[in-house]
Amino acid sequence: MTHSHKAGAKKQQNKKHSTAHSSKRSLKRQAKGRVESYYDQSGTKKRRHISLKAAVVDKKHERKDRAKQMRKNKREEILQKKRFGKKDAPTKIVGLLSFSEIASPEADYSQKVRKLMVDSPDVTLLPSQPNYNLQNYQFNDFQNCRVSLFNVNDRKNPKAVLDAGKMVNVLVLVIEADEGMDDWSTNIVRLIKSQGTPSIILALTGLDKIPVKKQKEYKKEYAAFIKEEFAQDIRVVPCDTEADGRMLRRWIVEQTSQPIHWREARPYIVPTHVSFATKGSETGTLVLEGFVRGKKLCANQLIHIVNQGTYQISKIEIPEVQEYTPRDEVREQLKSDKEPDVMGQEQPWITVDDVENEKKKLIRVPKGMSSYQAAWLGDDYESGEEGEDDSDEDNFSEDQDMADDQSEEDGLMQDFEERLASNNGTNTEDAKTTVDKFFNIDDDEDMDDMEREAERQLYLEQMKEMREETNNEREFVDTPTDAPARVRFQKYRGLKSMRSSPWDPKENLPIDYSRIYQFKDFKRSKKVATKYLCYTQDELIEEDTFVRIYVQDVPLEIEKSHNMSFDTPMMALALYRHEQKCSVVHLKVRKLLGVQTPVKSKDEVLVQIGCRWFKCNPILSEYNPRNPKKIRTEQYMRGGSKDDSSNKSAVNLSHTATIYAPITYKPAPVLMFKKDAMTGRMEFVAYGSVMDPEPDLVLLKRIVLTADIHRCHKRQAVLRFMFHNADDVRWFKPVELHSEQGRHGVIKEPIGTHGYMKCIFDDTLRQNDTVMMTLYKRVFPKWSTEAVDQLRKPVDDSSSVKEAKMIL
Repeated sequence: MTHSHKAGAKKQQNKKHSTAHSSKRSLKRQAKGRVESYYDQSGTKKRRHISLKAAVVDKKHERKDRAKQMRKNKREEILQKKRFGKKDAPTKIVGLLSFSEIASPEADYSQKVRKLMVDSPDVTLLPSQPNYNLQNYQFNDFQNCRVSLFNVNDRKNPKAVLDAGKMVNVLVLVIEADEGMDDWSTNIVRLIKSQGTPSIILALTGLDKIPVKKQKEYKKEYAAFIKEEFAQDIRVVPCDTEADGRMLRRWIVEQTSQPIHWREARPYIVPTHVSFATKGSETGTLVLEGFVRGKKLCANQLIHIVNQGTYQISKIEIPEVQEYTPRDEVREQLKSDKEPDVMGQEQPWITVDDVENEKKKLIRVPKGMSSYQAAWLGDDYESGEEGEDDSDEDNFSEDQDMADDQSEEDGLMQDFEERLASNNGTNTEDAKTTVDKFFNIDDDEDMDDMEREAERQLYLEQMKEMREETNNEREFVDTPTDAPARVRFQKYRGLKSMRSSPWDPKENLPIDYSRIYQFKDFKRSKKVATKYLCYTQDELIEEDTFVRIYVQDVPLEIEKSHNMSFDTPMMALALYRHEQKCSVVHLKVRKLLGVQTPVKSKDEVLVQIGCRWFKCNPILSEYNPRNPKKIRTEQYMRGGSKDDSSNKSAVNLSHTATIYAPITYKPAPVLMFKKDAMTGRMEFVAYGSVMDPEPDLVLLKRIVLTADIHRCHKRQAVLRFMFHNADDVRWFKPVELHSEQGRHGVIKEPIGTHGYMKCIFDDTLRQNDTVMMTLYKRVFPKWSTEAVDQLRKPVDDSSSVKEAKMIL
């Protein structure tokens, strides 16, 4: 057994060898790859290896705490930038709107809140344009944040409220606590919600006049009302003391701006300085100074000054940096419509290179092969070149079309007879014999005109009662006795199916269609315009850039108008490519709940589409996205009545309003106003959004002709009072009949000379049934020349435009 000596507790421990400076190699070995960051005397960030002493001293939990603190500092730095923005960021635009009744201008509560907020040593007034409602301030106590403030002085002017809602980032609603909100506040809420809701702060004044125990209750009530209407977490700020003013400034600075999507989807500017650089005899060059907001801006675009019109840009300057001038090749023009071609009456296509027009090859396919099978044929298959002589095939197709037209009526009758025979086993010859046997109308032919007219009037009274019960009186039309029905209804035609029956959209177009534009591929053209694919990157100005825009040929009368009196701030939006060109524009609108004013089709209304206003006469139709080719017109806009509040389908019923107007890309809100016959004021009646322009959408007006069942036996009947002569019966013979109880039939032949006709149906017809014939006619909107001229002439001395400006 071996023995080894072990050192005891008193064994000598010699001091380890140490040096004054460790080598870099030893430090790396001791740090084991760990590094730390530090800043030298010049402020440069560097990294070094952790010393052995630091590596040993720092425990695991200490390292976690240090990393947690670093993450916290970075997060606070990012939040600070979001709250107060960058140093060169655009100013935050804030509007103050009073929700309480104002007895006098001196008692305007919004002015009191503004004075309380800016009358502080911590607020600095920045250089601003004199006599301009938009003033720039700097909040020194909140990271020197810059804010542009303005007041909505005329709270009962819908135009002023809408203009304020377009441009603000934060809207401060001022309410006097003891007075509350008046009836007009509901209209303000509707206008703001229909156009797009910005970030909202609720300022309560006069809260110190209310007992302390009820102050909290008042805050909750007002906050609940605003939250329910605008669907936002509203901050309620008392505004009575200087400390309350500082708190309001803090909430304005830290409030995250809620984007208005249609506004942020296009470039716009809220100028802080507006002036004329040059003046001529009638027009001049208007200079707008401000930040580019929303999207990028290009000098080739048109610029629309809200309430003043659309103009061209002569140049854009970034002060002391660069100047942008438009190129004539791609510069947008002010002309919105084409000169009508009276001889051709053809609709011109928009002449742009948004779609590549590839030359299609003509491929000969074997006889009987479908289009799906022909699509699999390769390019090497026998193809026909353009210009080949196909006269034999053309002649054959023309003869075939003529034969098809001649046999169309016979085919309809044969198809109906086959259905009838398969359903009940009765052939048409037996049916004809039955009608001749049981329905002898010789006695009716011997009646004089007075007796026949008396029976007709009795029938019309019965039909009138039936129409009132169905609430569909406008569609039922009585055939006139003084004119042939084939002349009175010569523009109408019958459709077997509203959804699937064909209707040529290029047939019998009005002369106005030669003035409008149509897109070959609207989605592609929209992408080219909104993505700026038609411009070079060097021509684009980034958002959040301070610019000076020179707008040419602006009338000098704009300086005398309401907006240039600097009572309301100005706003200008740049239009995308093609947005000045006119087409058939469709609007999806919905009537406001509680509006009693009837809105009839083709009535004169004022419509705001996006930021532009038009005076027009829209055609109202049903909104049917399932049938994008044909829709049925309506005489009145339904819904909106408080009596229909229990019927959700009536309240939420949408309509399609069709007008001639400049193109507007989605998204864009639509607000419709109509003049009240009693008060003479423009009433807000409907709201909605814009749809894609589609000139090929067929608007069909429907009428219904009714007939009296004179005699009937099983599936055969003799009808009268739908027509008044035999020629009309033969003219409308191809149109299918239907009854109120779901029977379908056709006209066999006329009987006598007074409009009696033999008919056969697919099932047993009852005597108390009503037989109807449905006819359709395509309708077109009226050309609203005033809406187009208003773009070129923003100041119009006509009485209608003056009246609109006074009311709105």
